[in-house]
Amino acid sequence: MRVTCARLYRTGLGQKLAFDGSHEITPYFQRDIDSLRRVSFRLVSAVLLGWAVPIEFWLLSKRSSPAL
Repeated sequence: MRVTCARLYRTGLGQKLAFDGSHEITPYFQRDIDSLRRVSFRLVSAVLLGWAVPIEFWLLSKRSSPAL
């Protein structure tokens, strides 16, 4: 969605509505949105890490205490 909005801004919306800076407010993803990447390595890695860490903690706690 953000890439689509950034494309719209670059193709003509920027002539009617102007703002300074990046379209993305999260500094971690600004470079990817500004370059109009559809698939971001940063996003994919953040999602995978966001899933891997809780699953790893769950697996480790399951080994030490089966009641968990």
